[in-house]
Amino acid sequence: MDNNQQLVERDYFLCQLSDLEELQSIELEIDERKLFAIRQDNQLHAYWNSCPHMGIPLNWMPGKFLDLDGALLQ
Repeated sequence: MDNNQQLVERDYFLCQLSDLEELQSIELEIDERKLFAIRQDNQLHAYWNSCPHMGIPLNWMPGKFLDLDGALLQ
């Protein structure tokens, strides 16, 4: 089992849902892996902060992961 799979199979406290406004994101680091979470439709969605195609971070500015419309990951 690789390191990513081990992280996915565990439960982590990221933040309270009420800590974030709709479409607001938070940058996190767990076991030296960078990720971020976004509140959308009253749910928290977490992603690795790495483009699977290019291996670069997904945030285009610190803490900014969505396009200007708040619809898509950049």
